[in-house]
Amino acid sequence: MASEVVQQLLSAAVVDVDRDVRLTAVQMLEKVTALGCHMCKAQNIQDLAMLANDEVFEVRLAVLAVIGRLANMNPLHGAPSLRRVMMPLVTELQYATNNHKREECVQLLTALVRAADGYAQIYAGTICKMIVPLIDTAPPQLATKLFDAVTALVRVGSCDLEPYYDGLLARIVCALSEGPRAPKCLAALKALSSCASYGNMAVTPYTDFPQLFGILSAILKDESNPQMHAEALRAVGALGAIDPRRFKNALVGGTGGSDVTVNSSTAASASSKIGRRRERDLYRHSRVQSHKITVFRSEGPETKLAGSIPERYDGTEFTTDAYFTDIAVDELLGILNDAANTKQHLKAAQALTSMFVSLKASAEPYIERSLEAIRAAMSCTTSESAHRDFYIKRIQQLVEIAPQILLPHLPSLCELFSAEDLGCSRQQTMTIELLNTLVTEFGGYFGRHTPTAVSYLIAVIDQDDSESRAVTRKALSALQTLGWLLDDHHGLF
Repeated sequence: MASEVVQQLLSAAVVDVDRDVRLTAVQMLEKVTALGCHMCKAQNIQDLAMLANDEVFEVRLAVLAVIGRLANMNPLHGAPSLRRVMMPLVTELQYATNNHKREECVQLLTALVRAADGYAQIYAGTICKMIVPLIDTAPPQLATKLFDAVTALVRVGSCDLEPYYDGLLARIVCALSEGPRAPKCLAALKALSSCASYGNMAVTPYTDFPQLFGILSAILKDESNPQMHAEALRAVGALGAIDPRRFKNALVGGTGGSDVTVNSSTAASASSKIGRRRERDLYRHSRVQSHKITVFRSEGPETKLAGSIPERYDGTEFTTDAYFTDIAVDELLGILNDAANTKQHLKAAQALTSMFVSLKASAEPYIERSLEAIRAAMSCTTSESAHRDFYIKRIQQLVEIAPQILLPHLPSLCELFSAEDLGCSRQQTMTIELLNTLVTEFGGYFGRHTPTAVSYLIAVIDQDDSESRAVTRKALSALQTLGWLLDDHHGLF
């Protein structure tokens, strides 16, 4: 039955004279991924490859997405068809004189690269070699499509694009310098994020182009465009944090200006200069290990500013990966422990746990202090407050990150299971989830606290008078989680 459906859709897509019917049939093949195993037959792939020459651009765009997906499912027949479709597009992009035609070629290649994923990797370098020079003279709409293509190419062929990163970065900075309202600025931000994430370009763009930091800061300050603001945050996160000393040296040694103009000659000179600078940086830091303290010395006297990085006994400044984390955690804990600053407690707790989720095992030194600070902030709320469930959820996250660190705090955590202070239904749900986490993580260590937990769950069940009885179902599920711990406490029921 499924094979017959695929054949009917393919017949309509290839033979029907109505462009709308052809487009609808191809879009159905693109969206219904469950039919992939029936579509990846050799004859079906050949029919789709013929449809890649359709006169309607939207049909070609949808067909290439299907061919790219089938190349992953049946490489034996899909990969040759992928090559037969991609190479004419590459040739057409290279020799096209019409910007509209180039724009269509770039969109088709982008769709094919995104769908084919790893099977497009061998063509990534060839495509990027032609795309990067076109950015210089492209109108805004074409430049946007070119940056979108770069974003897709970097994801699949990051290593193959390494020779083009320096020239590409110069063009990205040039596009960003035109301001956040430029049409291609958002696409350039996405390309920058992809290059930093997949192309091993973290931190170095700040030293190669010191004005980039100011450009991104200006975009972040302008919150009129939420999508641009979110993409700028993603780019800053992908680029990482630069040592203030290195950034200051880059400002002194570089241009530090905000105007960037790029053409073929300046891009080549910028690439060679950046390449030589990277070679010097690699040679200078070749023996520096990530877990060792890295010392950056200055040849001349420096003016000491307020808030500068602390100095060692010999007057040299130092930084480690943990230094910035220490500063951030201390500031957030200070906010949580300040009873007069309750308006910022929620944001501080959210930021703290989000940071720890990313740090994972590296967050263990801060877990105990963070638990105490969150409990302190929680004590500033009333039992009827809608924020108590938020803090309980944060405590659950801390337990999941480092349960062995919080084992001594198990008795104090079980104080949250108070049958006399049940709170709202959402708070009860979060508390039951915390109970499940504690039982799962601590196992037999939780045994002595079973009576407290069971009393709390029974009180929740007694109080729940809603029609859905959702909290009751969660409480009964928690009793199942307790399992063998209930053997010695049948009297509680």
